[in-house]
Amino acid sequence: MWYIYLMLNKQEITSLNLTRRHFEFIACTLGEIDDNESRESVLTDTCIRLRDTHTRFDEDRFRERVQEVYEDGWCE
Repeated sequence: MWYIYLMLNKQEITSLNLTRRHFEFIACTLGEIDDNESRESVLTDTCIRLRDTHTRFDEDRFRERVQEVYEDGWCE
């Protein structure tokens, strides 16, 4: 079975001009992943990409929000 992974490169991610609302949306989406191992894996990969492309990205705060969404069981 073949899988195609579509990823944006660093320049493409930077050009998105993500806002706080975008980060909130991403955190809520990740927080809805039920499986702990899968959520952590996707979260780590996402943090690496965001940290490398957005100088003001606060990884600790982002991870806390993902965990909060997961614990609440839904996104506000």
